[in-house]
Amino acid sequence: MRLINTVMLLTSLPIFSVYAKEDSQENIDMSDPTAVYSAVGISLNSEQNVDISGSVAWDNNQLLVETNNGANSLGLTYAYMEEGSGLYAEADINTDLRSYSVGGVTTLEATDCLKFYPVAMLGFINDETTEDSTAITTLGTYTRYTIGKGLHLGLDAFYILGTQGYDDYAVDAFLGYQYQRHRLRLGIDQDEEIELEYKIAFF
Repeated sequence: MRLINTVMLLTSLPIFSVYAKEDSQENIDMSDPTAVYSAVGISLNSEQNVDISGSVAWDNNQLLVETNNGANSLGLTYAYMEEGSGLYAEADINTDLRSYSVGGVTTLEATDCLKFYPVAMLGFINDETTEDSTAITTLGTYTRYTIGKGLHLGLDAFYILGTQGYDDYAVDAFLGYQYQRHRLRLGIDQDEEIELEYKIAFF
């Protein structure tokens, strides 16, 4: 399940995108999973786990550090984005499992309100206990639908296929609201775990 948390990290925290120009920084869409900006956040889930995150952006780059599963693991992500498409590398580290992936994302706009962000990743999971490694491929998409000013819905689904018969999936549905540089997000995942997140962006 830690791999799922690694993948969902991408949905709960917007870490990729076009670098916001100075004249549009105040209008950045924090629901866009391709947005690059500096921010800090905190989340609480139905298992009473509290996690924190922080990201720093410069030019088209972003570096994100966050805790997962109530600080049981540490997630690191580096992203380089340009015009809605780009590459990223991520790692999720804890005492039992470590996962590393690299991948790409792009933007497909169906309508003014509906956008898709297809994702493809390659990587591996290393079991620190058995010293076994599993190569993995992750395919999926982020989906965003704008209801009104600042209000949006999201549905993110990913399928993970690996060697040695490994397969898994991750699904996250949420309602979000953004006011200026502040964003609230209420979501539920495939395990019916509910999470509330608050984030403030510094652009």
